[in-house]
Amino acid sequence: MFISFQQKKPNITNGEMTYKKGHRQFLFRGYFSFENKMYLDKDACRFINEKVIDEGTIDPANLNGIFLLIIINEHRSLIHILNDRFGFYHFFYSRSKEGILIGDNFWEVAMKAGSQKTDEISVAEFLQFRFVSGKDTLAKDVFCIEPASLYTIDFGGDETSIKRTEYWKFAYTPAEFSEKEAEEAIHSTLATIIKRYKTGLFENKRIGLNLTGGYDSRYLLALLLQQTEKSQLKTFTFGSAECDDMEIVRELVEKLKLPAHLEIFDPYFRDFFRTSNISEILKEIGFFTYYLQGYGIKKLEEKYRNIDYLLTGSDGYFIGLNANEQLFGLKDSDQLAEYIFKINATMLSPEEAKLVLKEADFDPKGEVLKKVKDALSGFDGDPISAFFDWTLKNRHRKYLMSIYEIQSRHALHLMPFYDYDFIDLMAKLPYNLLKDQKAYINALMKMALTDDLSILKEVPFELRGKLVVSGENFQPKKRSKFTFANLRSKMLNPPDPTFQYPIQQTLRKFPEIWDTIHNELQMSNSKYLDPEKCIALIDKNKRSNIFTRYGMVVILSVIRFEKLLTNNPFREQ
Repeated sequence: MFISFQQKKPNITNGEMTYKKGHRQFLFRGYFSFENKMYLDKDACRFINEKVIDEGTIDPANLNGIFLLIIINEHRSLIHILNDRFGFYHFFYSRSKEGILIGDNFWEVAMKAGSQKTDEISVAEFLQFRFVSGKDTLAKDVFCIEPASLYTIDFGGDETSIKRTEYWKFAYTPAEFSEKEAEEAIHSTLATIIKRYKTGLFENKRIGLNLTGGYDSRYLLALLLQQTEKSQLKTFTFGSAECDDMEIVRELVEKLKLPAHLEIFDPYFRDFFRTSNISEILKEIGFFTYYLQGYGIKKLEEKYRNIDYLLTGSDGYFIGLNANEQLFGLKDSDQLAEYIFKINATMLSPEEAKLVLKEADFDPKGEVLKKVKDALSGFDGDPISAFFDWTLKNRHRKYLMSIYEIQSRHALHLMPFYDYDFIDLMAKLPYNLLKDQKAYINALMKMALTDDLSILKEVPFELRGKLVVSGENFQPKKRSKFTFANLRSKMLNPPDPTFQYPIQQTLRKFPEIWDTIHNELQMSNSKYLDPEKCIALIDKNKRSNIFTRYGMVVILSVIRFEKLLTNNPFREQ
């Protein structure tokens, strides 16, 4: 949908409208639950209209799901936009001299707003973080709505106004748990979430699961097999033939005789570097993040047509995954901003970003730190809550789950690990049970992988191998930090076979791809990146697994996005 307030007559077309009640038109996407009942489509609109708007008896923070709701009340000249705590659905706006433009298609909003320039500070952030945080996109003056928000747009006066109210922030409030109590709470919470799906959604439906070699999708696999019929289930996995995910999933599928689709990249992976393919992915997510994030999911998109619901483990037990002594030892927002920068700036270093930015008269790290600090206001004295709030609403929304809408195009994408009950439980667990994902791993191994599913304990986990018992706990087997074989491998720098994307393997097999990359950069006419310095940096690191996986891909993403913004693809529609 797209609305321009120049005409003062916003409207949702019949094809897009979910529900209508009196003067109110509703557009709803996604799902939520309340008191363990699932709400979709018209039922969701009716519930919100009655309980949230008319009666005001329900706090939006308790609408447990992933959703976007647009309400137009032309009679009162108001539009309300409400989304969930995490804001995975995309919705954009731009202010102009004529008023405000809003819509769910980034390219349409950018075109109608006349935006053909990227934002220089956002480019610097993108080069270092691989995503753009906050309300910003890569395009200058085009913004996205933020999570946990109620927006009110008033178009009844001489000037259209837009107001945002944030209704939820993450709060870390650890409570007392024994190890056993924490493990039982984790398992019962996840089992209840799947039961809610089963009762409200899954009857006679086809269920898909994005299956990897990690903990999270295996936990979901076990719960689904315990609560639904195997005939309802199909798993989806992508990657190179030899990567950890693919080898582990093959073993899981064989042991359980699961219906599965394995999308193996190797035969066609040259298209990862093809300009047209890069552009197609960037049209979907390039305003937020780099194209690698969408490559595998785009390959699976059409495969999801044959299922009704899709589950994914992303991003699992992320609070435990991020719990460490350094984070829990932070004292103030300055230390926290530096910490956030450190763990997110894994693409180009500040020095490399400064090098490739054309005539940048600012400090790339300094500008990003300032932006992060501004976002942390309101959390004085509570860096733990601030860190997880920022991470959920920025890294997860703009990078990890930027592909949510692609995954939801043909099947409703359910995310158990972002269920509010699970997130709220994680916020109560003490550090000693979060650290090293201790309670979570024990819950998986002791309570999920039982009876017929205990055979899955023998299947290794990605990057961790098989888990071993140490007293009452399961943990990855400790590996030697130094071997001569590891030293030799590091010196020779061979392709990394464990990674999902066979980037180095393909570049070394088809060296002519470098010519394509050089030509793309030389012909880019970029206003923001220096093509020759980009080429020099890439050539210097052309045998690096890490740089070609991340640094090179963010450079190519910026170059191609800039070209798309200049020649807006919406004009072709």
